[in-house]
Amino acid sequence: MRFHSLIIRLLGSLFLSQFFIFIGSNPAAVLASWRDYLTDSISIFLLTFLIWTWLEYRIRRLDATLPWTVHFARRMWTQVLQCVLLPVLVCIVWMVVHLRLFYAVTLNDTTFWQYELPIAVVVFALLNALYTGYSFYHKTRHDEQRINQLHAELFSLQNLREQAVQPVAYAEMPVLPTPPNPNRPRTFLAVAGNRHIPIAVSEIAVLFKEAEWTMLQTFDKEQYMFTDALDELMALLDPTEFFRANRQFIVSRRACRFFTTEQNGKLALHLTPESATPVVISQKKATEFRQWLNG
Repeated sequence: MRFHSLIIRLLGSLFLSQFFIFIGSNPAAVLASWRDYLTDSISIFLLTFLIWTWLEYRIRRLDATLPWTVHFARRMWTQVLQCVLLPVLVCIVWMVVHLRLFYAVTLNDTTFWQYELPIAVVVFALLNALYTGYSFYHKTRHDEQRINQLHAELFSLQNLREQAVQPVAYAEMPVLPTPPNPNRPRTFLAVAGNRHIPIAVSEIAVLFKEAEWTMLQTFDKEQYMFTDALDELMALLDPTEFFRANRQFIVSRRACRFFTTEQNGKLALHLTPESATPVVISQKKATEFRQWLNG
């Protein structure tokens, strides 16, 4: 996937560099000086490729840290600032340096303000729309696959239960594995927009409080909302697999990567995947956490 993305960015940057060179110019006049044409091609190609790579990286990071379904307004302004306005500023600075370095002219002596910059803004907006649309498409497919997988597991468990209760001879009675605690839920219903999605408990990395909502983050870095409080969720979870780190966090044993000792005996817990908010365990709970993690 990353290889295909690199090829698309290279070919797309090559096409856009030629488009920006010839727009508003006479092609014969541009090609007449092949040295200037080569210089402009390399410079604009590098600029386009770097900005495109930045857009792809930042949008993917924002999908993980600020999902649209949870932080719509904040995500909108952050993406406009980092993925539209910042690239525009980089374009202006780059072209100022390029023109002064190779031609000893200013932007006012070119068609940059009339042609290149407005079209660049449109291109940045289109790239943002394409990556955002692909993100929604990928997330929808991922959710559908997860729901189908959970339905298949539920169907298998129902069949297993029906087979277990059939009257058979004692000698033929199969020995079925029993879960550690059958009263604990296997899945939780999370909220994503207007959808309610079943999340397997084994996929939960961390539960945390954010504003008025309880948030869930999976090991795939997907985030969902809950209406239940952390206290209610902790009562349903297996205490051997989940630990109430503080008032804001419940962490999974699998998510604990390492911890460090801080001032006053506090512990700084580092998770996988990483948490945007530091997870600090108080001195009072430090011993209990060590025993739980070592259990």
